[in-house]
Amino acid sequence: DGKDGVDGKTPQIRINGETHEWEVSYDDGKTWTSLGVKATGNDGADGEDGVDGKDGKDGSNGAGETATASIILSNGVLLMCVLMVVWVSVKLRKKN
Repeated sequence: DGKDGVDGKTPQIRINGETHEWEVSYDDGKTWTSLGVKATGNDGADGEDGVDGKDGKDGSNGAGETATASIILSNGVLLMCVLMVVWVSVKLRKKN
């Protein structure tokens, strides 16, 4: 029975390239506020080398590789389709 509220805005986050700290913007990136949290750290010491693995079996006709490549390709295409749908939805929502 009251007035509709204004649409909410999702805060944006980024890593400041100079300070390497997480920052947040509540005004579509016009201003940024540091969260005081480092997004990067010092490199750790290298670990020990692992043991060599066993040699793989010879392939019969390469069908396994083709099937794997097909799955990767189809998942990539599916991901691109999902991203396009999200992008179009956002654009349409901003127009309304």
